[in-house]
Amino acid sequence: MRLRFFFSCCALVFYSIFVLRAQDLRWEPTNGPYSSTVFCFTSNDSIIFAGTNDNLFRSRDSGKTWVKTLDAYSSAFPVYALALFGTKLYAGTPYGVICMGINGGSTICTTGITKTKVQAIAANKTGTFAGTNLAGVFYSNNGQTWSPYNVGLTPNITALAVAGNVLYAGSPLGMYRSTNNGLEWTSINTGLLNKNVQALAVTEALVFAATEGGVFRSQDSGNTWSPVNNGLADLNTKTLIISGSTVFAATSTGTVFRSTDYGSLWQIVQYDFQGAQVLSLGKLGKVIVAGTQGGGIFRSVDNGISWELSSYGLTQLNFSTIFSSDSRVFATSNTELYSTTNRGADWQTWSSMPINSAVFTVLGKIIFVSRPDGWETHRSIDEGKAWTKMKIESNDQVTSIVSIPPFLLLSLSNSSVFRSSDTGATWNYLATHKVRLARIYSIPNTSVLFALSNWDSTGQRSRDSGRTWIPFNSSQFFPTNIIRLHGNSFLAATLLGLLRSDDEGITWQLVRFRDSSVTTVISHGATIFASVRGGVFRSNDDGVHWAAVNSGLSELDVTSLNIHNGMLFASTRNGIFRAALPVAATSVSQSVYGDRKAPTLRYLSINPNPTTDKVTLQLDLAAATPVEIFLFNTLGQLVRQQSLGSLAAGAYDVEQEMNGIPTGSYTLVIQASSERTARRVQVIR
Repeated sequence: MRLRFFFSCCALVFYSIFVLRAQDLRWEPTNGPYSSTVFCFTSNDSIIFAGTNDNLFRSRDSGKTWVKTLDAYSSAFPVYALALFGTKLYAGTPYGVICMGINGGSTICTTGITKTKVQAIAANKTGTFAGTNLAGVFYSNNGQTWSPYNVGLTPNITALAVAGNVLYAGSPLGMYRSTNNGLEWTSINTGLLNKNVQALAVTEALVFAATEGGVFRSQDSGNTWSPVNNGLADLNTKTLIISGSTVFAATSTGTVFRSTDYGSLWQIVQYDFQGAQVLSLGKLGKVIVAGTQGGGIFRSVDNGISWELSSYGLTQLNFSTIFSSDSRVFATSNTELYSTTNRGADWQTWSSMPINSAVFTVLGKIIFVSRPDGWETHRSIDEGKAWTKMKIESNDQVTSIVSIPPFLLLSLSNSSVFRSSDTGATWNYLATHKVRLARIYSIPNTSVLFALSNWDSTGQRSRDSGRTWIPFNSSQFFPTNIIRLHGNSFLAATLLGLLRSDDEGITWQLVRFRDSSVTTVISHGATIFASVRGGVFRSNDDGVHWAAVNSGLSELDVTSLNIHNGMLFASTRNGIFRAALPVAATSVSQSVYGDRKAPTLRYLSINPNPTTDKVTLQLDLAAATPVEIFLFNTLGQLVRQQSLGSLAAGAYDVEQEMNGIPTGSYTLVIQASSERTARRVQVIR
């Protein structure tokens, strides 16, 4: 055993340094998860807008970062088409046209428009034209009232474009043109071999039509058309954009093609957009943007030769939960589970959720997900990639699953408690407690459990991992989670505010955020973070004083917090945010806690992990204490036990030989005084 003591200076100096560093906590939106579908773009000289399946986003830095624009509307509000003219922005939706200034102030304008999908918009100096799927084109000179402009026009308009004084309309039946501001339309299909027009792109001299049968070009304002498909491997083209002499086309497979000679020769863009299909194209000056289905927005600053992901802020709306396993951070919407392995730098769609509005329990790579009503529970052994429905020998609801290393406990609505020593593969009956419809709560790094009733104020508490229970009055105490401060002091996040107990959970008092829904309380060293429906708050003095830490957090409706790999993550109604954490304050003297006892074991790490022959445990003890080490296998069987005797306060490196231990996953438990800390360790050969 190698010893490495920390010599004490002034603990308050350490604490002050930590407090100052903690002030630097700054949030940023993570690069995803992304809005499911990006339908369209439009831009002026300085701003670019993106219409998605659930909102409208705006970027003022050439597509690097995005801000949600339609805060006043539902989170499921698709935008199919966009047009800018001057300081006005027009957006086509299933319910009409949204008229707004480029900085906000939106209203839905449906007066005169029949209730049809507005799927194409164009604007010129006289007014705005809206193309619908059932009623042709409507015109407005003020964006408030609309009149039909359909003489000679088919009802289903898929694309609109303006070139000077000429208007163009595309439809499944071909091309139309108006030279008198939309009052009359003329069919222009000579040479247009495929008439199912899906997109238009125009200059003063050229008109391009994307069809199911390829791209067609006209050099005489649409009088005649010629196919320009040389090199275009997929003829079913869905969208077009012109930048200088370069034309970009995205096809039905989501592949992007590029032509540098106005469409005479096409070449495939050698970039896979991280496996996502490209559905829309746009530009801002020399910057080209590509919107995808489920993969965010990509941008190119070199005319489409190279691309980069640039979707900060363009996030899936309304994330309910964020949690982490050994190697991943997960974020959940109602139907999808998203994952990141690089501290939120980018995300991927990980798997479809087996059930909606789920409750999660994580043990290493094992994840359990339950319906809130408990009638369905699934288990994954590969960190949420595949799910198997659990079979419990009972028809009662599963009310909770908690981890008490090396065991899992499962409670049912009939008050039965089951225990598993093989990470949930099998369950054995343990006991029956007297709390009806109980939910069990575990306290990290302790053997304390709470069993609470959903019907009344009765509750039970266990200090021995669920083997025996004693009653207590829970007083409508419904926490979302509970943490241990130190010794016998706990903090609980509840719908009524933040509650504290200094007698190991026998009695509780409201200490902060009265009548506010505290969604999570979480600790990082001596710092505590709490999320409420007003942002994130931090305490550096054992929960006595709190300060908001919301710099950069543009959405304050925070639904949960999680700490993983040096980052603090927050799930919100408008995506996932992250903030880099300072080094945990583990050198706070007992004077900071007053007369209350600080945690004995303040730090534990295991390296290397996975290991082949040995590991080094790095311990930091706040006070002299007996220390024991236990190693359990996945069946809950004790593999090794070692007593280190009574150690003085300080930092230690403790080497543990792993020779002779079979390949597999193990739980290493450190017992320091009455405290227990568990870590997973993987042995490979």
